[in-house]
Amino acid sequence: MKITKIFYLVLFLLYLFSARLIAQDINVQNLIGKNLSEIIKKYGEPIHQDRSNPAMICIFYKGSNGTMSLVSDNNGVYQAETNKSFNSEKEARADVDNCISRAISNGFVCDTVSINDFQLSKTGVKSSLQINANKITKKTDVHAKAVESEG
Repeated sequence: MKITKIFYLVLFLLYLFSARLIAQDINVQNLIGKNLSEIIKKYGEPIHQDRSNPAMICIFYKGSNGTMSLVSDNNGVYQAETNKSFNSEKEARADVDNCISRAISNGFVCDTVSINDFQLSKTGVKSSLQINANKITKKTDVHAKAVESEG
């Protein structure tokens, strides 16, 4: 009986842990236009929600190595932003490269502003990715932001 309880506890903790890991995805450009109910279904319950203004509903996620915030209205998410920390620049670049590859396969165009700054765009969405060395934590941070755009 005790082993069964421990087994279910471990499964529950794995579920919670995996939801937090998913919430740190830097592919925020894919969230533009999605309903908040879809996002909550995919990422789980956010750590905070501000629904005081229906034209600007904000939800926030926090994981062990990053945060994500989304702003939505009745039509869907119109701004998404994430910050994620990596132990090395190599890990950060691999995640950014993966994000850019996925975006291009989804119809985005990539403009390389510098080796640490990338702009992704397609009709209706503009996104940016920046890689920064954090001298205080000795980690590499990636900031990704996507906004709904006209045209």
